[in-house]
Amino acid sequence: MKRVGIPQAIKEGTWPRVQPASVPQEQWPVFARKRLAVELYIDGRPMTEIRLRTGFPASEVNRIVDRFCAIDADGHYFGERALLAHARVTLYERRKAAGPKRTEQRGGMSGLLNKLLGEYSNIELAMIERLRRPGAPRDSTRSELSYLINEFYKLLDKAGISAPAWPFNTKHAGRTSIRKYLIKLRARYAVQYIRSHGSPEAVAHLATGTGHERYIKAERPFDCVQLDGHYIDAFFALRVEQAPGIYQWLTVDRIWLLAMIEAASNAVLAHKLVFKSEVSATDVREVIAQACLGRWQPRVLVNQAFPYAAGAGLPSGIIDECRGIGFGAFFADSALSNLAKKITTMARCDFGFHVCIGPVGHFETRAEIERSFLEVACTVHQLMSSTGSSPHQGRAAEAEQKAVTYEIDLLLMEDAMDVFLCNYNAKPTEGLGWLSPLAYLRQYFNQGVLHPRYEADQIQRLEADISTVKATVRGGLNSGRRPYIQLDRAHYTNEVLAGDFGFVGMELLIKVDYHDYRAIEAFLPNGGCLGFLRAQGYWGEFKHTPTVRRRINSLIRTGDLRIDSDRAPVPQLVDYFTQHGQATVALSISRDAATSPAEKPTSKKQRALRPDYFLQPNVDYGELPTPGKALNRGER
Repeated sequence: MKRVGIPQAIKEGTWPRVQPASVPQEQWPVFARKRLAVELYIDGRPMTEIRLRTGFPASEVNRIVDRFCAIDADGHYFGERALLAHARVTLYERRKAAGPKRTEQRGGMSGLLNKLLGEYSNIELAMIERLRRPGAPRDSTRSELSYLINEFYKLLDKAGISAPAWPFNTKHAGRTSIRKYLIKLRARYAVQYIRSHGSPEAVAHLATGTGHERYIKAERPFDCVQLDGHYIDAFFALRVEQAPGIYQWLTVDRIWLLAMIEAASNAVLAHKLVFKSEVSATDVREVIAQACLGRWQPRVLVNQAFPYAAGAGLPSGIIDECRGIGFGAFFADSALSNLAKKITTMARCDFGFHVCIGPVGHFETRAEIERSFLEVACTVHQLMSSTGSSPHQGRAAEAEQKAVTYEIDLLLMEDAMDVFLCNYNAKPTEGLGWLSPLAYLRQYFNQGVLHPRYEADQIQRLEADISTVKATVRGGLNSGRRPYIQLDRAHYTNEVLAGDFGFVGMELLIKVDYHDYRAIEAFLPNGGCLGFLRAQGYWGEFKHTPTVRRRINSLIRTGDLRIDSDRAPVPQLVDYFTQHGQATVALSISRDAATSPAEKPTSKKQRALRPDYFLQPNVDYGELPTPGKALNRGER
């Protein structure tokens, strides 16, 4: 190579270099002389000086420099790699045609595969298409290669290649050479191959380890939070009272763990067990509000053998600064419950965060919470009623029967999950410098940092279980029907509304308690309060949620369920769902209906129905609001 033809990058010294320690000692003297010859040639030293110092003639120096400046398959200069012993900078090209080969003859077939692929270029293109096309078996590595080798032979037959041409003139039809070639071809197009033939886990892992930084990442606590739902892979048993003193154990298998974590410390902020087939937007909003506004309190544990660890809990109950605090970005997957308007629009405006919905099948966008769920899964899979991570991995024998035999109680599972997640927050981890998530947050807030917080009036407005809807008052003088409003096929009214026909046709603002649908709070268009309206009929007799009512209404509408007005509704509903294998629904109905203030302390977030919600006889309530005299809430 002439000196004027040396690339500018080589002249500037930006060529690939070889680590001297990796060069074998016996090859080092020759390698060092070649490298010196190249450096002297690039510096413009005369050939006589290069020959005296290295011992290479001018022709050999030009050959070494040509190899040094050659470009590899990735478009980079070979550089010092070309100076190593036996280094190849160009592919071997066979020129001699293949001759006959005896059965036990060895050698004489070098380069025939590359020669064949050069003459029939469509064969390699077709094999690349096979690698990208779904359909190859993936039972094991051997079966995959066997499939690809058979496809290669089919392409040879399609191209009209047969004996005595190579590979059919060899003992094993060139199978070893073809196998090595296909392994290299598969490695070259590994990403496309995995996407077409790999397992879901392998496809998901492709997005990790790329060396690229996240576009959005948590620089400090509460910059980002992550929410996800995890299906619990186990059967549990539920004890249902069929008659006084007579119980039946039913199996329950559809349980979701909905949790939110803080991305910087990996602390679990809030969680909820969802006893339904799918998570709803209401469940997601409740967990968000619980993380932002709630205050965690330890549960009264039935099983004292597995207590809370010292200092364990959720941040809202352990660290005062973690209550009423906002966050910047909300990461979730593309489940329908996360895409609902109640989350992407209403919750986003109410709580003030950015929504980052990750694509389907890309767990790496929420790697921290997926890692937390792995801890949960490892614990659940130790149960003798575990269903495993897949139908072919980890499923216990007769798991459903064992859940009843060993009485793996679903109600105790709620306590156990709260204890597990709280203890997880108090467990030191290497990723945080052997600090626990709670200790990490405590040290952070001890620095006196400022964070956006919700004001007292915002906290009152953002109660997680209260949502506002609008409803029009129905009724009329001609029909004689007293004023009422209708929500989900139930009539709501109270003495104030029913006693004044002037409300008919007026649109009221309604606050719905999503934990107790027996009563709703009504407001006039100017903000005046009409008090609490109670559901008429059997819907006002037991505590239930809007989801339960809509499900029951759907069954009534299709004729699958009939409610006898002469009997209490709760036993009828529990019997129906128990007989149809929906024990979780029966559990939620019976448990909510049996809840009383003595059994379950109530808070502002979850209020029990109080008798003074409604107008009582012989009680002086002062001046009640009417359409003409209602007071504004701000003035009151």
